[in-house]
Amino acid sequence: LEDFLIPTDPNDISKGYSDNHWVTLYWGQFYWMVSEDIGGFNAPKTVQYGLKHEDLWLNR
Repeated sequence: LEDFLIPTDPNDISKGYSDNHWVTLYWGQFYWMVSEDIGGFNAPKTVQYGLKHEDLWLNR
């Protein structure tokens, strides 16, 4: 996990960490909105799935 966190101030680790961009890309694959009627869908492992959230909507 430490490999994915970047210290906000390398001289003072008590100031916290920020996420590496790969953290969002990795966890983004688990949050695809897919209908329950569609089975066997696997999210593609590309950078594009990290940018997919801007054009999703739910028609209900």
